[in-house]
Amino acid sequence: MKVVIYASARRHGITDAEIRAVLEHPIVRYRLAPRTGPQAKLLRMVGDPDGGALIEVVVDRVGGEELHVFHAMLLTAAVAREVLEATGGNLDLSDGVSRSQRTQREKR
Repeated sequence: MKVVIYASARRHGITDAEIRAVLEHPIVRYRLAPRTGPQAKLLRMVGDPDGGALIEVVVDRVGGEELHVFHAMLLTAAVAREVLEATGGNLDLSDGVSRSQRTQREKR
């Protein structure tokens, strides 16, 4: 499957390698309701590419053969709550919520 990573997905300091790792081995993956149009096939995936911080990635599945990644960042509390709801309360990722942005984490 072809992966297209937009510049907007890199805005929060997540690397292409980290994005690809989340896509290949997500902890959770579920559909999102599209805001822009009913033809969009949006998926949110959350993973820990290096066994460290959890990363959330949002893709649009285009034509069944391409994933267009337009969002990636460290896991937020809102998405951790969304995951809990999407999994019927079976997956609680709240302990993995980022307390800071990537750029602040890298300065340590």
